Amino acid sequence: MKLRSRLLILVIIALCVTAACCIFAASRAFNATLTASTSTDLAAQCRHLADELPNLLLAYHQQWPADQVDAYLDRYAVASGVRITVVDQNGTVRYDSEADPAMMDNHMWRAEVRQAMAEGEGESSRKSGTLETTMIYHAILVDIPRLGGRMVIRIGAPLSDISIWQRQFMQLLLPLLIILLACVVTITLLIIKHITKPIDMLAATATRYAAGDLTPKTHIETPQELKQLSETLNMMAQELAMRIRQLEQDKRLYSSILLSMTEGVLLVNRKQEISLANQAAVRMILRNGSDDSVVLDDAPSQLIGKSIAQIFGDEELTTAIERTANGKGPGQVTVVRYGHLHGQTAMLIGSGKERTFQVSVAAISDSQDKKNGEVVITFTDITDLKRLEQVRKDFVANVSHELKTPLTAIGGFSEILASEEVDDEDMKKFSKIIDRNAKQMQGIINDLLLLASLENTNSTPTMSRCSLDALLDETIENVQYKARQKHMTLVKAVDDPTETGVFANHGLLVQALVNLAVNAITYSDEGAGVRLEAKAEGTLVKFSVIDHGCGIPEKCLDRIFERFYRVDKARSRSQGGTGLGLSIVKHVAVLHGGSVNVSSKEGEGSCFSIILPREDSRIQALRKKSREIYSDKN
Repeated sequence: MKLRSRLLILVIIALCVTAACCIFAASRAFNATLTASTSTDLAAQCRHLADELPNLLLAYHQQWPADQVDAYLDRYAVASGVRITVVDQNGTVRYDSEADPAMMDNHMWRAEVRQAMAEGEGESSRKSGTLETTMIYHAILVDIPRLGGRMVIRIGAPLSDISIWQRQFMQLLLPLLIILLACVVTITLLIIKHITKPIDMLAATATRYAAGDLTPKTHIETPQELKQLSETLNMMAQELAMRIRQLEQDKRLYSSILLSMTEGVLLVNRKQEISLANQAAVRMILRNGSDDSVVLDDAPSQLIGKSIAQIFGDEELTTAIERTANGKGPGQVTVVRYGHLHGQTAMLIGSGKERTFQVSVAAISDSQDKKNGEVVITFTDITDLKRLEQVRKDFVANVSHELKTPLTAIGGFSEILASEEVDDEDMKKFSKIIDRNAKQMQGIINDLLLLASLENTNSTPTMSRCSLDALLDETIENVQYKARQKHMTLVKAVDDPTETGVFANHGLLVQALVNLAVNAITYSDEGAGVRLEAKAEGTLVKFSVIDHGCGIPEKCLDRIFERFYRVDKARSRSQGGTGLGLSIVKHVAVLHGGSVNVSSKEGEGSCFSIILPREDSRIQALRKKSREIYSDKN
């Protein structure tokens, strides 16, 4: 119920109670006044008769019964509208204007008579035993010495006359009170409406504030209390709006920070369920490193509610979260994740596809610096760092091994040649071994120097227009001798309708194709064939080397372009080579703004492809600029 209605009801109730009290008080006052007036009038009339009665009796020389006196009293009673009773000193009724005295009992014990006998005057209000109605009486004791006694003259009037006057008074008073009450209620309603109008304004403004709209302001001048409340409400809204803007700004700031972070961030509750995640965490967890498996904008919601054990399945991480949530300090663990698999099965099936995360766990404190059971997890994908570390270790071990073997051979045979007498045949044999191992070392060093130069971002190789036919011809010429040793055929296929070739470094591109061709010959069976293709496809050129050799296991395809990586180490070393050929191929492709890919199936063969842009980006930029210049002139 509204305040206005409550106030109106309270006012009406108060007015009704006041009116009732007024009516009651007025009725009592009117009754008392009328009774007092009647009593005074009766007393005056009674005194008058008390003075007249002795004179009447003397004038008529009569005693009771006296007809002339009775007639006088009858006329007086009728004219005055009162009841007149005369009682002698023995209580015997000598005269009564309303009843036969002979039929009336003794009145000595009537209250007013007894009081008049004792005090000279008496008064009472009681029910008449004769008339059976409530009467008000006034009695006076009269001495009549000539008649030899005292008499009591009593005058009475019925109280029903007072009730009639009272009803008439109420009939006049009630309409006036009702009209007055209606006027007061109307005026009160207008006053309440005037008073509650600013309150309604404040309530409407507060409702809009509660709905989130802090723009409206209240302007109230009176009363002073509501004016202060209005000003306070306006200040509160202004302060609240400022704090909301600050919170939104902080939220955007923190969201931007979370969005731009390369580290994954998770907020975990007491049940170790995720309640907040950034998009880096989504990319690492849901996509597992890919970019197309989920929609980025919707991805964070896919993590909400999931448990850490369900995602990582790492007991050490779960323990670290529990310890941190219990206030035992932040923790760091390294977690290896095998996609959706866990345990020993994951290690077997997911070998080569695992991802390694460095995870840090920190507790969240409330405003009183108490731990609330929530923790923040930040984790970084260090899979590539681990692989690079492993590559570095393998590189050092492989370089050491590759150089150690020929150095050992060179050192051993050199000692034999220097310390013992060796015939010409052995000397020639040992010299060839030393020469072969020296050339092997020189090849390793040359390949390492080539890789170093390819990785140097400050160096730019010389580019020129190269014919696809010429590139494949030179490649075949360089590997023909090795193919003849295994009785293999080399097939060339060129598809370049425009014969514009490719803009590239001729020597590096031939080196890359030679490396692919040598590998194809090396790992193919004797008598097999190797196909070399060059095909122009729009703005790209694709070089392919296809063999039908032993193929490459699928788990090794991601690592074959690493330095010194060998699928079959024993066979690779027996076949010769430095283990750097495919790494050089990859760097040559990248240097030309292209890429290299491989498709292979064990037992069926492999296909290595180098895809390069037909023209260098600088040539394309110059051609575009030239078109703009000449189009402006025209």
